Amino acid sequence: MSVKSKINLKAIPGKGRENKDKEVILILGGELSVENSSQVRDFLLKNLKAFEKFTLRLSDVVAVDLSILQLLQRFIWDAESLKKATMVEFNLSPDIEAFLEKTGFRPLLSLSTNK
Repeated sequence: MSVKSKINLKAIPGKGRENKDKEVILILGGELSVENSSQVRDFLLKNLKAFEKFTLRLSDVVAVDLSILQLLQRFIWDAESLKKATMVEFNLSPDIEAFLEKTGFRPLLSLSTNK
């Protein structure tokens, strides 16, 4: 019997009439693991197609693994290649930040505006 991990994925459209259809805040939290990777991928792709400017916010993250980090990096690269603006805000525990650094994702961590 497997226990389904809890994940929080939320898209908050930009404020104002002009920004509503162009800007979005993408919030990811909870247990960001390989079990949830297809959900995260679908969430990111859906929003990549629908919006022009992104704030990618990770907060209240309990766990994160390499599959999710790879999806986040791919999302940023894809947005850049489509000339779409992306801002990153990571509110992570010191343990998770240390994990990112040890696994070679220091450049991803350094993109955060919360540093």
